[in-house]
Amino acid sequence: MNVSVIIPVYNRERLLPRAIRSVLTQPAGDIELLVVDDGSSDGSLAIAQDYASSDPRVKVLNQSNQGVSSARNSGLREARGDWVALLDSDDEWAPDRLLHVRRLIEERPELDFVHGDRLVLRPDGSEDLAQRRTMTDVEGADVGWLLKSMRIKTSTVLVRRRCLEEMDVWFDERLRTCEDYEFFWRLVARAKKIAYDPVPRVICHDTPGSLTKQDRRPQLRDHIRARASVLRWIEQGVNGVDLTPYALDGLLGEISTGLRHAREHGLFSLLRELAWCSRHVGLWRTGAVVSRMADRTIRRNIGKRAA
Repeated sequence: MNVSVIIPVYNRERLLPRAIRSVLTQPAGDIELLVVDDGSSDGSLAIAQDYASSDPRVKVLNQSNQGVSSARNSGLREARGDWVALLDSDDEWAPDRLLHVRRLIEERPELDFVHGDRLVLRPDGSEDLAQRRTMTDVEGADVGWLLKSMRIKTSTVLVRRRCLEEMDVWFDERLRTCEDYEFFWRLVARAKKIAYDPVPRVICHDTPGSLTKQDRRPQLRDHIRARASVLRWIEQGVNGVDLTPYALDGLLGEISTGLRHAREHGLFSLLRELAWCSRHVGLWRTGAVVSRMADRTIRRNIGKRAA
């Protein structure tokens, strides 16, 4: 099993060595490590180059600042492994991560996509249990369930290269957030078999300015854009299986979340979000969500009166 590991980095000179060491010290597998510096202004590039000068498994790519999706795509273009893994620069692999995945793939050669649970550590070293991605083995391997949820963590993903070669677009560089989920939803829809490891073998560090910390409204809009993009892609037909109901359910759920958030900020905010959703995902889909929300409100009010 040979694996290409892609680490995008932007101004993470303090954290990058930890991520790199966690990959290079894995006891199993033929590893190619691609560190993609996205125009860092600190010492991140120099650190990556130091590792490359002493370890032939490390390759450094340097580009102007274009965002994490562009950096990951640059790494994907250069990856040569039969499997490709993703690791954020502020995260790390547990020492047995690759050994376990290798055994899993040897036992189940039909697998195309592997992901798993992870630990999230606060700056003081304590675990943030609220951010665990806990799910059952069945849920984690069920494409329909995954399409309706947001449970796949970037640093836990390994995907067979063949699946990537079948995709016209990898990470959508137009999205500021949710670009990972949009890509992973398409990958699991394409994958023949999926495996989920419920044992956390990836450690994610909750750091200031991490890739997942974003303003709420732009993030919710990106979620809707991502869901709509996946739905359009799935409607073209994937592996002869109709996954449209799962993708549509996911989209309607994101629209509902966005509208509820807007409603909390007043009528004008809600009307503005309704107009935005109608333009980007269609009037009937937005209307379906509004109807569903109204029905729930009516039922809730009836329940209160009955009580």
